[in-house]
Amino acid sequence: MMQNRTHTCGELRLSDAGKQVKISGWMENVRVVSANLAFVVVRDFYGTTQVVAETEDMVNTFKAITKESTISVEGVVRERDSKTDKMATGDIEIVPAKVEVLGRCQHSELPFQINRSREADEAQRLKYRYLDLRNPAVKKNIILRCNVVAALRKSMTEHGFLEITTPILTASSPEGARDYLVPARNHPGKFYALPQAPQQFKQLLMTSGFDRYFQIAPCFRDEDARADRSPGEFYQLDMEMAFATQEDVFAVLEDVLPPIFAQYGAYNRASGAPFTRIPYTEAMENYGSDKPDLRIDLRVQDVTAVLGGCGFEPFAEGNLVKAVKVSEFHETRKFIDKTLADVETVSGGKAYWFRMDENGELVGGISKFVNPIKEKVVEALGLKANDFVALSAGKREAALKTAGVLVKTLGAAVPGHMDKEQYAFCWIVDFPMYEIGDESGELEFCHNPFSMPSGGLDVLLKAEKGEIDPLARAECISRMGSMERWGGHRGFGPLNAQRAMERACALAKENGVGIVALGNNNHWMRGGTYGWLAAEKGCIGICWSNTAPNMPAWGAKDCRIGNNPLILAVPRSDGQHVMVDCALSQFSYGKLESTRLAGRQLPVPGGCDEDGQLTTDPAAIEKSGRALPIGYWKGSGLSILLDLIATLLSGGNAVNTIGTFGDEIGLTQIMIAIDPTKFGTVEENDAVIDAILADIKASTPARPDGEVRWPGEGMLRTIKENRELGVPVVEEIWESVLKM
Repeated sequence: MMQNRTHTCGELRLSDAGKQVKISGWMENVRVVSANLAFVVVRDFYGTTQVVAETEDMVNTFKAITKESTISVEGVVRERDSKTDKMATGDIEIVPAKVEVLGRCQHSELPFQINRSREADEAQRLKYRYLDLRNPAVKKNIILRCNVVAALRKSMTEHGFLEITTPILTASSPEGARDYLVPARNHPGKFYALPQAPQQFKQLLMTSGFDRYFQIAPCFRDEDARADRSPGEFYQLDMEMAFATQEDVFAVLEDVLPPIFAQYGAYNRASGAPFTRIPYTEAMENYGSDKPDLRIDLRVQDVTAVLGGCGFEPFAEGNLVKAVKVSEFHETRKFIDKTLADVETVSGGKAYWFRMDENGELVGGISKFVNPIKEKVVEALGLKANDFVALSAGKREAALKTAGVLVKTLGAAVPGHMDKEQYAFCWIVDFPMYEIGDESGELEFCHNPFSMPSGGLDVLLKAEKGEIDPLARAECISRMGSMERWGGHRGFGPLNAQRAMERACALAKENGVGIVALGNNNHWMRGGTYGWLAAEKGCIGICWSNTAPNMPAWGAKDCRIGNNPLILAVPRSDGQHVMVDCALSQFSYGKLESTRLAGRQLPVPGGCDEDGQLTTDPAAIEKSGRALPIGYWKGSGLSILLDLIATLLSGGNAVNTIGTFGDEIGLTQIMIAIDPTKFGTVEENDAVIDAILADIKASTPARPDGEVRWPGEGMLRTIKENRELGVPVVEEIWESVLKM
């Protein structure tokens, strides 16, 4: 038996008919039918129950009680004559014998209806918060939050994480927003800061030896309200892992989050693991946002080259022009005007438009500027009848921001362009570390400074010396059909290279082949990444980079050519792509170093010593700096030709120029993508590749214990082993890492 009641107001059922019961709660409503008949609804946390007063005295008793007074009712349960499925207790009612007022509401008129409190003025809701919290919808949200937090705690604990509560009063740390400050009574003139996030503390935990930490962490940020979080304070699932890679973090969250959304989400569908991964630059270019809604099928297109010279002033030289095409558009002019006005309010940028009518004519908006170049516009955007085109213009950030709002607004408002009944997860990867602050106009952290950028400490040191501009990004300088020349502006090499190959693949999908010549970029790290990227997109990938002069030309003593890495990749639908990733030296300098540290000799000569003699000693080759080109004179010639082609196409730096910089910066890279499906289906192409590789595998090994492998087979095997067993490292290298 519960205190002061036998049952809750959501508990009684038809099986309880005839029982003597006592319920307690708030009198939600009373409906007087006659002098001796009234229906009363009593509500508590668990639900509602109908009480029927059938005597004049009992009716008068309830009439004298104001709504939202706290009461207890004792009586007998009976079956209702008119049942309802709108209440869980809709099959029964209570005939009261005794009613007691536990707490009388002093007001005959409430400031707002309980069930409609969310429609009331916010100030009123906050003033009478205890009434607002009685709203079943508000209560439901609080219960949902409790259940979600409990499920997160359970799941994180099952994944080996330890919940640790970190301090609230702390020192200030840069996190991207303003701190809330709390004056310290015992230290006049000094203040504590409320944490924007527990970043410092979780890093401290990792260095202390705690392997996996999490908490449902309160975060305090002095900033305006946002669509995705409350102003001032919010809570987040905060976590940290020691000795972890990005893949490890992704794996945990891809395992934790989908079941939570499946159980407690409003929609019955959610994307599962692995989540879609979108590089930051790609997200901004294609969606105009680093928080894209993948439920929407609209995309941003760059039409600067087509519309930049159309004569419309906002599209003038120096501005980017972005377009969002909406197919099967049948909305009114009133709808267009209102929607674009809403976009301008949210983004701060003006939007423009035109559409293609059912007869294939361009009409409305700025169509008079577009019609003179109609054919080019139709081809660039792939326009069809009843297509609507919304446009933004301005400097890059402004144009993309407005385009991003266009995508979300039009996608949600125009039927057929948004799957609203699902959750669509994605990872935004390769996020920039710095940005220019909106208010300060100065360089600020885009993420907290504890995050290590791609490329590690070397990138930070190069940025400090001015060799890398962390804010620069590669951009198209000129176009010629399916070939484009890009400038890297000495930005972060891997991101620029990735963006260039992605563009080459996009051109290949349109034209069969795509070429992007990228000049004045920085080191792209592992070149095979970009060949693999092309293969993952179903394209043949060919790419290379020049380097600082680090090899002698054939017959020379001093180093004047680069071991320019060359990558070729052929896609297979099962992901077992065929790929060669090779420097044009017999062994890369990384391989020379690891072999030396392991105390081994090279299997074949890899360069010359200081006396000009071929040697297998990696230390001697490192000392002389005279790596051996692959294929002797053939590798030398190939290196020179790759440098010539790259320099001519990009207008960038040649190897001899790079050699004057003092460091390996300002490199030139070529990205080529070819779409083989322009000539045959995926299945047909797979059959050709499989037949060739099978023939190669059928070769007789040169040694009884040997194996014949096709290009990339060993790499795929190594990846699989490393994922299962961990990545092996040379002990000397690991020791040097630990000493950093």
